[in-house]
Amino acid sequence: MNTPTLSALVSSLLIGAIGLSVYLEARKRPPFIYFALFCLNLSTLYLFDFLHLYFDQRLALMASLAADAIVPISALKFFKVFLNTDAATKPRVESSLKITSNLFLAVIAYLTAMPNARIEQVFVPTLFAYVVLGLLLCVILIYRRLQKANNAVERTRLKYLIYGGGLAVVVVFLGQLPSLGATAGAIGKLLGVIYLYFLAQMLSYYRLLDLQEMLARLSILTSLVFMIAGVYLALTFWVDPAEPGLLFYNTLMASLIVIILLDPVRAAVQERIHRSMFRERYELERNLEQLRWKLSRNLELTSLFSELVTGLESTRRITMAALYRLSTDGTAYRLTAHSAGPDLPPQLDAAGNRLFLERLAMDGVLQYEALIRAKQAVNLGWVQIRPEDHALDEVIHTMEDLHAGLCLAIRGEGRTLGLLAIDDDRMREAYSENEVEEFRRLADQVAVGIQNSRLYERMKERDRLAALGQMAAGLAHEIRNPLGAIKGAAQCLEDERMDSLQGVKSPFVDGNPKQMPAAFGEDASEFVDIIVEEVDRLNRVVSQFLDYARPLDSQKDPVDVNTVLRRTAQLMVPKSGRHAVELKLSDEKPTVRGDPGQLQQVFLNLGLNGIQAMDEPGVLTLSTDVRHNEWDQDMTPMVIISFSDTGRGIKPEQMKQLFVPFFTTRPGGTGLGLPICQKIAEAHGGRIEVNSTPGTGSTFTVVLPKG
Repeated sequence: MNTPTLSALVSSLLIGAIGLSVYLEARKRPPFIYFALFCLNLSTLYLFDFLHLYFDQRLALMASLAADAIVPISALKFFKVFLNTDAATKPRVESSLKITSNLFLAVIAYLTAMPNARIEQVFVPTLFAYVVLGLLLCVILIYRRLQKANNAVERTRLKYLIYGGGLAVVVVFLGQLPSLGATAGAIGKLLGVIYLYFLAQMLSYYRLLDLQEMLARLSILTSLVFMIAGVYLALTFWVDPAEPGLLFYNTLMASLIVIILLDPVRAAVQERIHRSMFRERYELERNLEQLRWKLSRNLELTSLFSELVTGLESTRRITMAALYRLSTDGTAYRLTAHSAGPDLPPQLDAAGNRLFLERLAMDGVLQYEALIRAKQAVNLGWVQIRPEDHALDEVIHTMEDLHAGLCLAIRGEGRTLGLLAIDDDRMREAYSENEVEEFRRLADQVAVGIQNSRLYERMKERDRLAALGQMAAGLAHEIRNPLGAIKGAAQCLEDERMDSLQGVKSPFVDGNPKQMPAAFGEDASEFVDIIVEEVDRLNRVVSQFLDYARPLDSQKDPVDVNTVLRRTAQLMVPKSGRHAVELKLSDEKPTVRGDPGQLQQVFLNLGLNGIQAMDEPGVLTLSTDVRHNEWDQDMTPMVIISFSDTGRGIKPEQMKQLFVPFFTTRPGGTGLGLPICQKIAEAHGGRIEVNSTPGTGSTFTVVLPKG
């Protein structure tokens, strides 16, 4: 079997498979039906061509020529329906094609009855020229439709059709020239198959970006095929056929090499092709992957939603992003975070938008342009109407209210927790199927983040209640002691007052008040001082307890840590006594987002603790630094604020209890200072670390994310 014969058989089978797959996909849509008929025409043509070449039968040749004569009509019918244009071709042109095809069929029928007639010199070239002219007419039809296209996406699609169709016609024409040999004809058939596959993809995937992805996959597949073929060729071409053992061994080694290298080579080829051919898509996928990683580490809902919208904006492929979250009572989805752009409804009422929400929950992803096409297909009767298709108008209307080209459901806990609406108003259908899948994975990560945040909040609430239980016991102990002292002092005062008033029956004499003694005794003043001191102590304990118990409402403004630390040092100097206070500030401006007043409260508390921890004259060092992550440059840099003293240090058994409420090693201390500092640091997204060596000193380090 020679090359022309094999290429005819393979082309017939491939084209038949393409046509059948398209017909089975949508049997009622006219473009799919006419494309299947066009493929059937070409498949039949190549099948009879194969039979003629292989069996050398004249009847097969005549059947092949008859199929040739029908090609212009079947091609024109398909492209008219596919392009949805009737005015691009004049009625007389289509009538002329029909008449010409019928004339050729009549001549073929006559020649079939005349077995001795010679047809190769005149009739076959004439028929072939007619077929080429008919196909060129289809290319002209596409060009005229291109001139009337009103958007960039449609024009680009039609340009692809023109370039591919023109190239296919030229190659088919050159393949029939005897001077170019049989290989040119085989290449022409192969290119025709590729062009038909491209048309089939355009029918199935209207979106231009999906076609580009198909081209990318085709490029990756082609590259891998050539690389694998190169490995086999390098190991087997030099082997003598007379040595089957060596040929088998080299083939086995080539297969092993291919298996080992296939996955890493495919990944490398895919990355190179995506980076070179589809730079925007590659960058979007990379940015979304980084955003998912960041969201997975965020357990605070407000910060998570803000980071989500900010991250989407930074991709430069989104002009609008909005997140709606299910309300507590489940009656509405409220706008929680959004980027700059058009005004959006503050909430979506669950009852009023029931059809939209049901469709979103069912499909997971809604695309505005896909909904428009689905509505057109329903109106034209191309598809069987499903129950949910009756709500298409309302779903489309809600998408328009949201100014969204793409809506994704955020699902978890058996329901829709929220929805993410995004759009790129610079072009229609801005996101390919693979990119939509990346957005779907992002929505799934947001759902996981919401659920993790709720679990984290419940754990925090449990820990808070446990801490409050411990604090209640400690608070009762702290209050009981001062109350005992106050009671004792009051009883002493009462006894002394009673002794002073012995013998006095009434404080009134003849209606006039009797003067009371000036003093109850020598210790009265001391008892009063005790009462005042203990009351002040009670007030201080209760105030700090309330500070610790109440939730913090920190403002999130940029704060220069160096400035706050300088102000703190100025406040500590008068209280430092014999100790020195040194500042070692970073040259790189350490800025965080937070409340400067609360940060100063933390710094002052830690600084005074350091001063009080030094019995002998020592040095308290206040320093700042910015720590960058060397292994992951995408992580947020951290600002480091350290308070190092040269005091007595902290015993190992005391380290675990430092941040436990009411634990203190200082006489007169309440044990609430460090827990309050830790709470403020956590509210700013940071933490406090402690490093201490008994007898040498301690270092308290506040770690905050750089803002």
